[in-house]
Amino acid sequence: MNSKIFATRVKQYESILNEHIGNKTTWIENDWFLIEPLNENDSEISIRFLFDEIRVGIGMVTESYSDKYAGLEFEKGFEKFLKLISTKIKREDLYKGKYPYKSHYTFENNGVYELFGTAMTFEFRFWKKLIKKTNIQKAIIESELIMETLNVIK
Repeated sequence: MNSKIFATRVKQYESILNEHIGNKTTWIENDWFLIEPLNENDSEISIRFLFDEIRVGIGMVTESYSDKYAGLEFEKGFEKFLKLISTKIKREDLYKGKYPYKSHYTFENNGVYELFGTAMTFEFRFWKKLIKKTNIQKAIIESELIMETLNVIK
């Protein structure tokens, strides 16, 4: 896989998304595609090609996919991206006082939330009261719609 093949494939996704969603989509250079949230409580979803890897992310958390890693091949990276844009995403922010120090990102998979990743800062006020805030982000696009359209493209 190279960046041109990656960009061609993601541009197919972009054309489908631009027809059916209200979110703003952005390309940063030629290798980073970003879907911006509709409101400040939701998280951005991205896919990028960097150092011969596909990196899929929610907010600041990313997973890397490459043919160099057994079980995490390029195709699985595209599958994860499609899964993330077509399911609910739950973000649980943890605060110590008013200071956010950790966020857990999970996505819905067959009715159960699976952990995608955790973003954390190491400085936190341990003596302050723990506050949890949870936000559930709706799916950006219906999975049937994107899969149906992609099958027509193939």
